[in-house]
Amino acid sequence: ILANSKIGDLDVFNESWFLKRIPSGEVNLQMSVKNMHLLLKLKPIASLVTFGEKGVSKKGDDPTASSHYLTYPRMQSEGSLRLSNGSSIDVDGLSWMDHEISSNQLGVNQSGWDWAGIQLNNGNSIMFYRLRLMDGTQDKNSVAYYINEQGQIVQFTKDFRIRVLSYWISSKTKIKYPSRVELTINKDTYIIEPTLKDQELNSQRSGGLSYWEGSCAVKTVKGLDIGKAYLELTGY
Repeated sequence: ILANSKIGDLDVFNESWFLKRIPSGEVNLQMSVKNMHLLLKLKPIASLVTFGEKGVSKKGDDPTASSHYLTYPRMQSEGSLRLSNGSSIDVDGLSWMDHEISSNQLGVNQSGWDWAGIQLNNGNSIMFYRLRLMDGTQDKNSVAYYINEQGQIVQFTKDFRIRVLSYWISSKTKIKYPSRVELTINKDTYIIEPTLKDQELNSQRSGGLSYWEGSCAVKTVKGLDIGKAYLELTGY
């Protein structure tokens, strides 16, 4: 396998896959899976967000349980998807770029985490991570952020909770995941629903951990569509 990365800028590749920042500030992405090829140009339309204190995001009581955490919550994206039959589809939309650098994933008393990047239709964004303790309760280092259209953090709080409304069980790994969840931050409530139930990353054949992450719709309690989300569920 031929892979490499550049020091000092975003320029990485793994064989035919690559992610590269060009002088204009845009990011070019290319990837291939089973004779399907995706090429995207990603342009930040909001400022880079750094979470935590001076860019250090705390994930537990242990001093090593922290990360440098950088995000572009909204990137205008356009490109093409070439299918295995040779036809091509133009694609466009909004992407969320999340980047963390850390040396420690979880504390000894933590079982996993729930994370989401949410793009609301009104132009604002939300990022939250809920760290779950071994007894199923929420770690006090869990946090939620509101981000405005300019990419500025306008509020962060530890006053939020997740309530599971339904579950999905993987036919491959038999893992039971939350499938539809209710997110309440202060007095605001959001329903997060997967656009496809089976978005599990099954790593059993390679000896890795299996987890769920994928595309979701965001709705009000009454069912009104108010945004999109990417949800990650680990440790189940």
